[in-house]
Amino acid sequence: MKRRAGEEAATARRTLTGAVYVCLIAMLAQSAHATAPCEFENTTHRRISYDNAKDWACIKLRAEHGETYWQFYAGIHLAAGTSKDGKQLQTAMAMYKRAARTVAPVDQASDFAKAHAMRSLGTLYLREPEVKSVELAYQWLYLSSQHRAYSGSNAVPEFVEVQAAIPEPKHAELRKRAVELLTAND
Repeated sequence: MKRRAGEEAATARRTLTGAVYVCLIAMLAQSAHATAPCEFENTTHRRISYDNAKDWACIKLRAEHGETYWQFYAGIHLAAGTSKDGKQLQTAMAMYKRAARTVAPVDQASDFAKAHAMRSLGTLYLREPEVKSVELAYQWLYLSSQHRAYSGSNAVPEFVEVQAAIPEPKHAELRKRAVELLTAND
């Protein structure tokens, strides 16, 4: 009887602890959106645009503030040179890396931005002469291919391409080292 009561108390503690964690995570997620460093103006009548100077400033501020989606979005335009700042490949890669290294994205858009940032990094390492590294391309593209955003029919064609460029025996080593990219401080 006492043993059963002890087991029930332990189960109740675990349930309560789990509920507290869920509430804390929800509060943190809510406060992350509530404390945005800037707001986009008049978005009910227009789209947010990197062409608009105020929007671009807010996009960069939100990216610097750690918002995964805006890190990815800023990275796209910095890498392509379509932003007000022109092409800034190193800054774009830094934005992509911050987005890719997000530990727990707070919403679906941020989670998918994380996967797309990994793919974008891999593609830059594969295609950009300034930063070309087939091994880093393989690692980032491998990581993105493992994300649920690219499961099933949404395969990563660049990963198939880079796999062919690297000898088969080296694949396992690169996959193992790929995970380290998510915690690197570069």
